[in-house]
Amino acid sequence: MNRKDRKEVRKAFNNSLLVNDIRQMIEETRSTVATAVNAGLTMLYWHIGNRIREEILGGERAGYGQEIVVSLGRELTAEFGRDLKRKTCAV
Repeated sequence: MNRKDRKEVRKAFNNSLLVNDIRQMIEETRSTVATAVNAGLTMLYWHIGNRIREEILGGERAGYGQEIVVSLGRELTAEFGRDLKRKTCAV
């Protein structure tokens, strides 16, 4: 197959129903995965905040609670990376 023929095949393939269907499947799956990840992270952060509020702050909001959150955030960031920073652990 010469260069011109390969170009024609590529052009036809790019316009094909198969490619469009696969593109749509990829986009739908990405969206579904992103939604699931966001929901999971939201619940994780809520549970973290709830545990801090119940176990450390005794169900109350306290000024020193911010110090606890900063300290906890540093420790968790060292182990899990930047996703667990202070603002995601805030109660």
